[in-house]
Amino acid sequence: MWRPKRTGRASTDGRPGRPGRPGRPGRPGRPGRTGRPRAGIPLLARLRVGTKLMLLVLLPVSGLLAFTVFSAVTDWREARTLRDFRTATRVSFALTALTEALARERLAEVLVAAAPDRRGVTAERDAARRATDRALTAARDGAADGPGQPDVLGQLDAKGRQLFATRVEAGGGSFTATETEQTYASLTNDLLNTVHHLDSGRPSRASGRAADG
Repeated sequence: MWRPKRTGRASTDGRPGRPGRPGRPGRPGRPGRTGRPRAGIPLLARLRVGTKLMLLVLLPVSGLLAFTVFSAVTDWREARTLRDFRTATRVSFALTALTEALARERLAEVLVAAAPDRRGVTAERDAARRATDRALTAARDGAADGPGQPDVLGQLDAKGRQLFATRVEAGGGSFTATETEQTYASLTNDLLNTVHHLDSGRPSRASGRAADG
């Protein structure tokens, strides 16, 4: 049997009809949501124009500043390496002069041990000892400002004590000519090894450019 649709208006038989449902808020015709950004919009697109301009200025400046600081630190390290090498070179020259003085003293000590009655050998030995002492003092003064690796100053102190003991033994006749020569050769070889170690720390070309700049 056909029935008429129910509406909010009164039915034809005089009975009041069921009122229509009121529309839910936010359905057709509702305004868009406010206060919460849409999830699909990127962060940069949600920034204001002033903030974007500030970022465009700060990012290149920050990158340039970081690069400048990194370059300055690198140049400082290279220049410091070159300064240490120059100091080590001066110490190396002083040690080389000391080894030459030790070689002359060794020859004089061997001559005294081999021919003690020979005329003038004692005076030559004493002069050679004084020259060695001056070279040792100069080497110590230079090593005091050295880079610290290796411990040249400590080595010189030890070699100075060993040299003094060798002189006492050789002057008292406890050493033969061969033993005297071997003891001085040991002292000289140790110093030459230190010189080689100092000369092996050659700086790079970048160090030279950094020091010149």
